[in-house]
Amino acid sequence: MDVTSIESKKNLINISIDDISPHPLSSFECIKVCEDIIKIYPDIKFTLYIPMGYWRKFDDKNLTTKTEKPLYLHEDPDLCKKLLNLPESNFELCYHGVYHSDSKTNNDEFRNLSYKDACSRFEKMFDIAKKSNLYDRMKKIFRPPNFTMSPEAIRAAYDMKIEQIALSDHERIKKEYEESYAIFGENVSWFNVMYPWKEYKLYEKTSIIFHSCSWSKNYLDNDNAELLLDFLNECNNIEFCFANKIVDNLVVE
Repeated sequence: MDVTSIESKKNLINISIDDISPHPLSSFECIKVCEDIIKIYPDIKFTLYIPMGYWRKFDDKNLTTKTEKPLYLHEDPDLCKKLLNLPESNFELCYHGVYHSDSKTNNDEFRNLSYKDACSRFEKMFDIAKKSNLYDRMKKIFRPPNFTMSPEAIRAAYDMKIEQIALSDHERIKKEYEESYAIFGENVSWFNVMYPWKEYKLYEKTSIIFHSCSWSKNYLDNDNAELLLDFLNECNNIEFCFANKIVDNLVVE
């Protein structure tokens, strides 16, 4: 873990969790771990990126995760109530698409969408948020599933009044954006920690990603929470923040 800090100013840290949904293996369960972390760091901030109709069209290797149809958020009122009742001092809700999947994978919903289809998808996303009584709580911040997004979909996000977009600096994925994210100006967030694929390191603006999917190595369970706490305990001069402060943070290493 690299915890070298910039002493002249606070080092900002945001923690996000993708994919909380009605899926029994990608559920609200990880929030219990968040609550334990809050007991240690009462001012910590979690950004929840939520798909509105999570639909895993394919099984994972050696594990059945497929669903026969989309799991629309508004069809699970208990989950909606739990999300709505989360303390706003520690949790914010942001958008993570509708289905999460496309016709070929479980993860690339926005990768190949045309401008017109992307606009329709954003309209559906907002509509389900309204049906779920969560629209007023949702921030206009968007992270595409698997970080993949066509340039046309990025332009559609901007035109549909998304205020901030969260992307990946992975060489292949970033190349596919064709720099279309420039339309958002400084309001682009780049994650820089996703253990075990991106090791813990402190940046001036640190975006740490977890998933609610229990099959993922990045699942926020007790083991990964312990690693997170080890990292935070070693950090100096830090301030927890919500996603809107983790922008314009692309680091070239």
